[in-house]
Amino acid sequence: METGTKILVVDDNEQNLTLIRVILRRHGYESLLAHSGEEALRHVLQDPPDLIILDVMMPGMDGIEVCQRLKDDDETRLIPIIIMTALDQPADKIRGIEAGADDFLTKPVHQPELMARVRTALKLKRTIDQKVGTLLHIKDHLSKFVPLSVRRLIEERPDAPELDKQAQDVSVLFVDLSGYTRLSLKMELDRVNAIVERYFSHFLDCVQERDGDITDTAGDGVMVVFQDNDGFKHARNAARAALRILEVTERLNAEHPTVDEPIAVHTWG
Repeated sequence: METGTKILVVDDNEQNLTLIRVILRRHGYESLLAHSGEEALRHVLQDPPDLIILDVMMPGMDGIEVCQRLKDDDETRLIPIIIMTALDQPADKIRGIEAGADDFLTKPVHQPELMARVRTALKLKRTIDQKVGTLLHIKDHLSKFVPLSVRRLIEERPDAPELDKQAQDVSVLFVDLSGYTRLSLKMELDRVNAIVERYFSHFLDCVQERDGDITDTAGDGVMVVFQDNDGFKHARNAARAALRILEVTERLNAEHPTVDEPIAVHTWG
């Protein structure tokens, strides 16, 4: 059990709420209580839990509808939901499956079964959270190398004709580190890669300040494209970005000296 794990229990029966809360507390889990479907949705909106235990039979909005709404919402669909059903109501289980429920619990609640399903659901959620976190990290990293204008266009209109290849006047800047091979022979690869990443993360800022887009990378070099309807403007931006990269390199050399000699950068376009 992870510290701070919150489980929302939803049931209009006060005795059932009390029983489940006592069992969860005994195993170290924090429980939040809701007496209706509407109250459950408000709880999730204000303070999303790690897991929801949801009764089917409730006045007003029943548990199936609550489950359906949460699973249809991108913000809440990954919260695992265990639906509680009566033993003699198999139709509720079918409806729950169609609504996207992650697991089921038969009433009356049996403590070992409850805790087994809770632990399984939370373990699955941790796995999903880790994978989603990794994917988001990769997405954020790769997005640095996709032009901002293209990212916005894809998000707004993925089928936009503007994404087709077009001929356009641009300025192209090439930047690479001098002596990459030499560094690789004198240092461990991880350290060399860390140096390259440190310098190029600052170069990226210089490029973005001048509305440039990194379109290609290769080892210790990158290609940057500057475009604008004004041909003189994109040429000036490319030149100013190159000068700024040289200034930043000089500063980084002073702050982070390498083995024998300062890092040198070649820029041309």
